[in-house]
Formats: sequence, structure tokens, C-alpha cells
Amino acid sequence: MKPKRKLKTRLWPPLLALLLIMLLSGGCDPAARYVQDPEVIASQSYRPETVYLGVVLPLSGAYAEQAAQMRAAMETAIDIVNHSHDLDWPLARNAGLAGYGNAQVELVFGDCESDRRLVAAAADDLLSLGVSGLIGAYDSDYTAIAARRAAVAGKPMLAGSAKSYELTDGESYDFGVWFNRVAPIDDGESALFFDYIKHLNLTQAAGINKLAIAYLDNDYGRHVLETFDAYAAEYGLEVVARIIYQPGIENVALEASRMIANQPDALFQVSSLPDLSQFASAYAAAQYNPKIAFCYSGGFQQGDFAALTRGLGLDWFAGLMMRPAAKEGANTPQDFGGQQIYDYINSLYRARTGQNMNASALLEFTSVIVMAEAVNNAGTTQSEILAQTLRQQVFAAPYLPGGSVDFDDQGQNVLLPGYLALIVDGEYTDVFPL
Repeated sequence: MKPKRKLKTRLWPPLLALLLIMLLSGGCDPAARYVQDPEVIASQSYRPETVYLGVVLPLSGAYAEQAAQMRAAMETAIDIVNHSHDLDWPLARNAGLAGYGNAQVELVFGDCESDRRLVAAAADDLLSLGVSGLIGAYDSDYTAIAARRAAVAGKPMLAGSAKSYELTDGESYDFGVWFNRVAPIDDGESALFFDYIKHLNLTQAAGINKLAIAYLDNDYGRHVLETFDAYAAEYGLEVVARIIYQPGIENVALEASRMIANQPDALFQVSSLPDLSQFASAYAAAQYNPKIAFCYSGGFQQGDFAALTRGLGLDWFAGLMMRPAAKEGANTPQDFGGQQIYDYINSLYRARTGQNMNASALLEFTSVIVMAEAVNNAGTTQSEILAQTLRQQVFAAPYLPGGSVDFDDQGQNVLLPGYLALIVDGEYTDVFPL
């Protein structure tokens, strides 16, 4: 049986009204709609429409819990854009998009039900409604499918948290100018991890020479392995174990024992939260304590994992963090006011969800903010101009450690939006760069 499609929207009435306004004001000719008369621009009275952005997410099914967190983060971003907030951040101070007639921004959600067979349909349904662009879709495979549909329709798509290298390698997919991605690729994480090993060996005589990696048997895991091997060779470090395992594995005891048997100085984990938690528990049960364990993917950044390590007494898990740290004097955004802004955003998110914003949610928050700011800066929702604006401009992101978002010619954000953190007694402590 063909899976049932669901699309949650009430977009038609306002879009029909907008269509009528367009017909009465010169049809679909961009020159007729976007007059460049300075007096008209100053009055901002000729562009009253709402900007609609389509969001593809797995709101039901296996990824529903994660998608709910991302939706809450996206809706928090809409709150920032549509209302005035007392922050040292122009986009947040104004109610609406100042560069586009103080227009409001509204999200229209399409549920792909955690089923890749429904992603294209969800994207097409949103695009048929006339949204100005797409955001989503969390999973890298889902994101690639949605990006293809956006490219065919000639609409920009901005992914927040999807991490597959292939999305922006310029070879695996032909999305043209239409696709951009905020999340860092694993090459950036590997560079950060190996630089820290070098730092520890040089400044603390850490003696980290032997490495082992456990990685998911999927495109993401295999690509991380490639970058890991390349960096290990470059830094002259020995790889004593490469342990592959299947996504959704129910018990990693065998895989963990194989990692331990090789007695590496440092572990590398390419694991989702459930898998990473299993590995940590297995290491604790075996009383195994390497010098450090580096974690790719988002599992490390979840508060549940930090709490688990505290309960297990493990203080050697490290990974990329994408939110400001509380450590005084750290090289994080509080140096330029970012800590206050992040704390404010997180308070809005916590009011919605009862929990702090995790890294994936923060990246999806960023995707909404950047797309809204692109419309604001372009002064139009015309697709080609909007796509060009996304590629050519740098977008302020004071809530991220990197401070801004900047896409290269393949649509990849080239500014690493984070820093290396170590979990100590259940708390994230920033350790590198110094």
C-alpha cells in the first residue's frame, strides 16, 4: 500500500489574496512589484505580503522526537524575526523584515513521516503552494531528495543540520545554485580533533599515538572514515582498529570489546545518540579509560549523553559544540555579546520545550534566521536574486561560536560554527582552540 501523505498548512487563503494583489499591481513582473523609487522604499507600503517558507521534517515516525525539537527551534527563530527583541542584533530588534516592508515570516510544515518515499511528495506539495524556499529535512538522504525537488522548481533550499559530505561536494549531486547547508562537514571536525591531539602531545606529553574508530555503516560513516584515515596518516598516528557496525544496532558489546582489545590511546566514534550511549556504557563496564574519545555526529551534543557520562564517571568524551560555553574567558561568542544572545534564544526555546536547545536544533534555528535575513537583505523573494544573495553575502550569527555564516560556491558554510568541548562531570567545558 502506498504510504499516506500528510501536509499541515493553511496557506491557500493568504496566497490567493497575495495573488490578487500581484494581479492588480502589475502581474508577476518583478520590476512591477519591486519598485526602486526611494520614496516608495522609505514608506514600505507597497510590500505588505507575508514571506512563506516551506519546511520538510519527519514530524511523525522514527524521527518524530528529534523533529519536534527542530520545529520548536524554527518557531523560536520566527519569534525572533517577527517581534521586536531588546538584543544587540538588528534582525531581532525590528519586528519583521525591515528590508522587505516589515513583512512577517511564516513557516509551512510538510511531514515526510520518517519515510524517504514521502519526502519528494512533501517537498512538491510545499513548492506547489508557492513558498519562497525550503528548509529541512534533518536526515541527509531526506535533504538530498528535497533539494532535488527545490532545484527542479527553481527555489532555494537551506539545510540546517544534515551532515553528509556529499550534499556539498559539488560532484555527488547537481543542485546548482539552489542549495546551501549550515552544518559543518566532517572534514572540519577531523581537522579540529587532530589539531587537538597535536596540541596535547606537544604541550602535555600526552603520548597519543594509537587510534581506533567505530563508525556507522552508511555514507556518512564511510566518509568520516576516509577523512579520519587521511588525517591519521598526515599526523603520523597508527590506526589499530576500524570497527564498522550497522545503524540501529541493538547491542554494541562485541564492537566495544574489539575497540578495547586493541588498547588505543584515543577513540573516535561516529555514532548516533543511542549507539554512543551503548558504547559509553560498555567502556565503563569494562573499566576502560582511554586518554580521550572524539565524537562525530550530534549524539555527543545531547544533554542526555552528558548526564550519562556523569553517572558512569567518564570524563574523557570530547566533540564539537555549536553553542556558547559558560566558561569565563573562553574563546566563545560572549567576547562580542554572543553569550547573552544565545542565552536569550535558549530561554525562548526552553519556554516552548522545557529543555535547552541542542546542536541540531540550533542549526535548524540558524537555517530559518539565515533564509529570513537573505530575504531582508535582497529586498525580494524572487528566487534567482534570493539564491544569489545566499551565496554572495555573509550572515551575522552572533549566537554561534563562529559568529557568522558564509556559503562557498558549493553552498557549504565555510565557517566552523563551534569549538572542541570535553564533558567533565556531566558539564561541557570548552578546551580548544585556546
